[in-house]
Amino acid sequence: MALLIEEETAKKIYEYQPSWFQEILEKAFKKGCFKKINFKDLKTFDDLCRTQGTTEVEFEEKWENSPEHHVRYERMLMLYLAINQGWEMNTYDTTQRKWAPMFLVSSSGLGFSYSYYGCDYANAHVGFPLCYESEEKSNHAGKQFSKLWIEFITGKPLKS
Repeated sequence: MALLIEEETAKKIYEYQPSWFQEILEKAFKKGCFKKINFKDLKTFDDLCRTQGTTEVEFEEKWENSPEHHVRYERMLMLYLAINQGWEMNTYDTTQRKWAPMFLVSSSGLGFSYSYYGCDYANAHVGFPLCYESEEKSNHAGKQFSKLWIEFITGKPLKS
């Protein structure tokens, strides 16, 4: 009998398995597939891409003929996946905190301000679907990758 398992499923179950089964998973999938990365070490967009098994050059080639607004969203998705490393937001769990960077507009432009979490409030905030697991991760995403955020929010590329 053969065991068929997708890589994403293997990543989700890996840390809960005994060492003998972890070795089997490591042999079955690419080297380093299960290595956890310290999100604080993610400094560039290429770093983000590499956590997902690609490079910035390959990312740009893949999306070169797509509308720019779609490319900006894919960059944000890459940021979300790289920093959260498998954590997924549960929209229906009102006790789960979901953090997102907040940006304010000032005379000097748009800039990172702080992180905010949403639980269960009776106000009309519309949540961002790519939230972070912790305030620390959200702050890192907002500060280190503010250029990606500003381009996503404003729809305009920043001048280098």
